[in-house]
Amino acid sequence: MMPPMERFDDACPIRLGDTWQHVSDVMNVANSPEPFLVDGRPKGFHCQFETHGLWIFLDDKLHVRSIRFDAPFRGHVDGIAIGETAANVLHIKGRPDRKWPIADGIRRWLYDRDAFMRIDFNETNLVETIFV
Repeated sequence: MMPPMERFDDACPIRLGDTWQHVSDVMNVANSPEPFLVDGRPKGFHCQFETHGLWIFLDDKLHVRSIRFDAPFRGHVDGIAIGETAANVLHIKGRPDRKWPIADGIRRWLYDRDAFMRIDFNETNLVETIFV
């Protein structure tokens, strides 16, 4: 498991490696996370916080393994905000380490030099989703 990262601003009180108990405390939720299925098979758990623009993905031990940021998230992830232009992402992060290997019409950049980060752009080349 990756160590907790400290690259989010104060808009996100959740870090990789946090427990579900911490997530539920800071997000003020009483219910349990839902099973996360891939091709019908369980791959951990998840919970979506639509009003915050956050998806939290947890492993089988209920530790945060991945976070998805999208609108209306107002903070920054490693200096990048939702709605940022591709040119600004290049200025802030540099060239991506690699591009998404599937030609599905969506522009996705992958950074994994220090820690994994995926940036998805919309059709106008603005950041639409960030995954860590």
